Amino acid sequence: LVRLDNDFFALAEDFRKGGINVDEIIVRRPNEPHVLFSIQSDALNRVAERLSCGRKPDLIVFSDDYLASGGMTAVLLAGLRVPEDVRVLTFSNRYLGPVFSKPFTRMEIDAVNEGRKVAGGLMQYLKKGAFPRGLHFELKWIEGATF
Repeated sequence: LVRLDNDFFALAEDFRKGGINVDEIIVRRPNEPHVLFSIQSDALNRVAERLSCGRKPDLIVFSDDYLASGGMTAVLLAGLRVPEDVRVLTFSNRYLGPVFSKPFTRMEIDAVNEGRKVAGGLMQYLKKGAFPRGLHFELKWIEGATF
């Protein structure tokens, strides 16, 4: 599992509860002007470092599409084939996911529509003093060729 340091991401714990061994690579979200470049670069370096230990993972889950962009570069440089040698799953914003030679299997959020829900909730809060209960946000499973 490759995730940013400030992500609340319970997937690793859920896997562990199910008896699956999980290694986490935690990439620090930098506080600098070139955040996205740094996230991609750090993911590339951290995944490359982990792969150089000689243990090949069965699956890599990226909690962020920028992490996936950098981490996948490391996977390819290590000579691993996706999905033949390692399966890959990522989370991404709809229509803004990472580019790879095959479509990624991913969980997508439609940031525009979900942002509208948040804005509507905030407007209700400003008008009525209460944020609406039961507001649901949706992720969509997109079957790609990497899993």
